[in-house]
Amino acid sequence: ADAQPLHFVSAGSSGRLRRWDARTGKAVRSAGAAGGAADGALPALMGLVPCAEGLVGVTEDHNILFHGRDDLAVRRCVVGNNDEITEIKYLPPPKSGAPAAEADGAGGAAEGEARESQRVAVATNSEQIRLFELRDMSCSLLRGHTDVVLALAASADGSLLASASKDTTVRLWDVSPGGESSGRCAAVCVGHVEAVGAVAFGKKRAPSIVATASSDTTLKLWSLDGLAERGGGAPALAPSKATKGAAASKAAAARAA
Repeated sequence: ADAQPLHFVSAGSSGRLRRWDARTGKAVRSAGAAGGAADGALPALMGLVPCAEGLVGVTEDHNILFHGRDDLAVRRCVVGNNDEITEIKYLPPPKSGAPAAEADGAGGAAEGEARESQRVAVATNSEQIRLFELRDMSCSLLRGHTDVVLALAASADGSLLASASKDTTVRLWDVSPGGESSGRCAAVCVGHVEAVGAVAFGKKRAPSIVATASSDTTLKLWSLDGLAERGGGAPALAPSKATKGAAASKAAAARAA
């Protein structure tokens, strides 16, 4: 039997999405972003991430485009952001295999709504983070940083969002859909002395650790053990491990420049 096709999608300064056959190295489909100039030029695509309904792309003229997974055609376009989009992250919904509450109860309705939630977090050239609900494109703001947000990361279970900023801190946000505390800053990671340009969660579904890199030339690990039990608003977390090295923080320094 023939091997299953192995495809990947690329985006770049041409403003076009291209689907490639990894086995042959040939492009099998090409589609341009909407909203090009009159002379046929297309705005460059600065980022591309997968989501449940296809692909989400960010253009250099500050629009968010939703592309179909198969034909790469633009399905929706979100316009109105007037500043540079520095990062975009898809927030996965709760795991579909989790036990559901009774369908006719309030708990069941809330859980069903949470499972249908499809969201992206967007960092612009500002201190605020925009959280878009893809069903109706409603938007909420996460406020707390005092300088530009440089990087975002989402936990594998979609319950936490991490944001790294020029203000030298990393903030952890409760973004569980439908929860009473959704949108609340759950903790602040304090320990870097210069801008933090990179952040990532561990690969486990339940978030247990966060790694950060800063232009102060350090990498730091932050334990999230017991975070849910800690009260008092947004507690300050201390790093559980730190590594110093200019090479390790090169990417973070470049982002903060």
